[in-house]
Amino acid sequence: MTTSIATAHEADAERRHEHRFQVSESIARLVMRTTANNLPLSRDDRPYQWSTTTYCDTLNWSIFRAAQKGSAMQLRIREYHRTRPQGVMNPGAAWIEFKDDEEDTSLKERFGVSMDVAPAR
Repeated sequence: MTTSIATAHEADAERRHEHRFQVSESIARLVMRTTANNLPLSRDDRPYQWSTTTYCDTLNWSIFRAAQKGSAMQLRIREYHRTRPQGVMNPGAAWIEFKDDEEDTSLKERFGVSMDVAPAR
């Protein structure tokens, strides 16, 4: 069996600044209701309506343990779907993403891969 790897690759050129806000649950629900009533779900410029994200860690949970100490590194596999998926790690393409957050900046790198190289076990 031959496996091909997609050549897609995206990376931030430099750390980017992010503004993050925490609001109460009631404000968050109000925002969700307002946007749901005023924005169409289907958009021609973004045809994928669903995404699934699988977060990864080492066998000894080193990413989780680092997060408990304040690090905000993420290693994840993200799949995009036109319709609601029945499961994760489906055949097709996915993105392996590495994201590192520090205070008000972040750095993200993404690699497009064929799911043939990352079968679910």
